[in-house]
Amino acid sequence: MGRTLTQQIRKVIREHYGEHLSSFRDDVNYNDGTKSFVRDLARMLKGEIKRDKDWGCDLAKYSRADSIDAELGKRLRIVRLQKDVTLQDLAKKINMHPAYLDAIENGTVVTLFDKIIDIARALKVTKKDSVYILDGLIENITLKQRIKDVIELYYGKNLWYFRPEVGYEESIIPFIKSLAELVEPEPPFGYMAAMVDGERKVVSDPIAAPIVRRAFEKELQPVA
Repeated sequence: MGRTLTQQIRKVIREHYGEHLSSFRDDVNYNDGTKSFVRDLARMLKGEIKRDKDWGCDLAKYSRADSIDAELGKRLRIVRLQKDVTLQDLAKKINMHPAYLDAIENGTVVTLFDKIIDIARALKVTKKDSVYILDGLIENITLKQRIKDVIELYYGKNLWYFRPEVGYEESIIPFIKSLAELVEPEPPFGYMAAMVDGERKVVSDPIAAPIVRRAFEKELQPVA
C-alpha cells in the first residue's frame, strides 16, 4: 500500500532535517509541532491553496506577503523603469514614503488595491501596461515558489540554520525540490516540463535533446 501525500511529506522532512524542525517549538512534541506545516504543504501540493483566502492560518490570509505580492511588485517596477520614472519621483507623486514603495516593488509587504491604483494612475499606465501587470499573475507562480511561501509562513528564514555555510536560497533549494517532486517528478535528461494550454507537460528539451540523440546515434555506429 502506497504512502499518503502527508506521509511522503513527513518522509522528505526527515530526510532533510530529521526531527529537528521541532527545535523551534519546545512547548509541543515533533508531530504536533509540525502538523499545521505538513497540512498546509499537502493542501498546497494538491492545488487547494492558490490565494490568500485559501490559507487555514488567519495571519497568512490578511498579512502575509507571498510570491504573488513579489510578482506584482516586480511587474510594477518594470513598468516604472520603462517609463523612466524614479522611485523617489513616483513616491512623491502619490504621497508615499520611498521605502514603502520600495517594499511594494520588492513584494515584502501586503498592500491594498487602492495603493496599486494610485501607482498605476501616477505612472499613466496604458491598457497594454495593465494587461502586463495583471495578466496571469496567479497562474505564473511556480510550484516551487508556492512551497517556499509555505516554508516561510511557518519558519521565516529559520531553516537557514541547518545550512549556514551557504546562502539562504541555496540552503532550502534541495528541500523545496524534493517536495515538488512528490507531485511534479523531474523529467529525464533530454526533456523538460513546460506549460502547454495551461497544463504542465513533459516536452523535448531543445538544448539537451540533440545531445541525447547524438549520444544514442554514436552507440549505434557499426564497429569497424
